[in-house]
Amino acid sequence: MFSLALSSPLDWEQVFEAISDPICVVTADYRLIHANKAYRETFGLDQPPTGTHECFSLAAHQDHPCENCPLPQTVATRSPAFVRQIRDITNADGTTEARMYQRWTYPMFNQDGEVDRVVEMLKDVTEQEHLREAQNQANALREADRLKTELLATINHELRSPLTSIKGYAETLARHEDRLAPLERHEFLLAIAEASDRLGATIDLFLEMSQLANQSVKLDRVPVDGARMARDAVATASQRLSTRDAERYRFSVQVADATLTPLVAADPRRLRIVFDQLLENAVKYTPDGGDIQVEIRSSASGSAQPSIEIIVRDSGIGMPPEQLQHIFERFHRINTQLTREDGGIGLGLAVCQRIVTLHDGSLWAESTPGQGSAFHILLPRSAEEIAS
Repeated sequence: MFSLALSSPLDWEQVFEAISDPICVVTADYRLIHANKAYRETFGLDQPPTGTHECFSLAAHQDHPCENCPLPQTVATRSPAFVRQIRDITNADGTTEARMYQRWTYPMFNQDGEVDRVVEMLKDVTEQEHLREAQNQANALREADRLKTELLATINHELRSPLTSIKGYAETLARHEDRLAPLERHEFLLAIAEASDRLGATIDLFLEMSQLANQSVKLDRVPVDGARMARDAVATASQRLSTRDAERYRFSVQVADATLTPLVAADPRRLRIVFDQLLENAVKYTPDGGDIQVEIRSSASGSAQPSIEIIVRDSGIGMPPEQLQHIFERFHRINTQLTREDGGIGLGLAVCQRIVTLHDGSLWAESTPGQGSAFHILLPRSAEEIAS
């Protein structure tokens, strides 16, 4: 600890003048009564400064605070205040440039304990801001390169794999059709159809993500019965399974309140994408079979907006916490050796979250390794149901 003793007011003025950052003293009614050399040079003021305070605004010499000015806050609260502001500064050659300043204001009290003056300190952080913006741009470019690399790798695998299957089976049929048994030919054709469906679904998912990335995307909202859509989606998910696999899964749809017709204001096509993706995800990460349940209930979140909560649960392998916080990121794929296939293209959950967000809803997940996962969708109820 140390202290600096100044023997006279002149010493204080010398220190005040020597400070390299602009600093001034302003009365509670915003009159400038003292300013150091750096402040005078910044704003082109005479010594001693007279008149009103040079506040941060495009209009100079105004007698009232500018927008977001910290001075009134310090006077009113008797506490320091801080703000960042941009001001156009005139250079010596007559040109102007926008400079970024940090502004601190500190109260000074009179004998009655009232704030009668405010010390204002300025810090030009323009160069630091430029460096920060350059760093942010560099980080954004690196992230874009990473996403591009992941996208190319994903496309290479997810598009090439079904194409390879289609080509292989088709060539086999073309070359050896006469030597293949009817049942074998039928299996080859089914394999080609399955690979084609997989290829089409992958392309559709890419197109959907591209459309959803457009901020001007328009939803065709109508009242949608969430329970009916859930049952239709469950039936489709079950039909996609082979006969042997279908026997190992137990699908169910439960509506918590039997008197509730869970209408949500939604775009039916896009809401169905959410159901299909979450059910596909549930099947994928319940590789040994088990329970896959869709539960629908009125939200008890306490929100002023009446909502419907839809929960898709599975009894599968679950996810560790370090995976759970990244699952809604684009191209994030869960690395596990426990599923029959890889983690897919890593777009399904990102698409789901974007769709739900566009519906003014929210989507989150809970999971316990070895015990399964639950995906929660919270959507506003339809006004028709609220009025009924």
